[in-house]
Amino acid sequence: MYKILVSNKYLKDVEEVFSYIAFSLYNIDAAHKLKEKLNTEIEKLKKYPFVNLPMITKQKYLYEYRKVKVGNYYIIYYVDNDTVRISRLVYSKRDFDNLII
Repeated sequence: MYKILVSNKYLKDVEEVFSYIAFSLYNIDAAHKLKEKLNTEIEKLKKYPFVNLPMITKQKYLYEYRKVKVGNYYIIYYVDNDTVRISRLVYSKRDFDNLII
């Protein structure tokens, strides 16, 4: 089983998305459901981090970044030895290349 390490950027991304859905769109239930789905997908990564293919990016990175879709968002992560490192939460219509790190 792999360890999970979540970046501060990911936590900030989740907080911003949650606030937007809950307070700008006035849908607190949807915000909570999204958080639950994110946590469920991250838990799955503990067992199967390589189930998602490496991302094809314009830039070259030190690690092979992967993404998992959750609703209209992608969890961006990479595997480093025995650790899954969660980098960002990105809206699916955004350009990932400039947002990964």
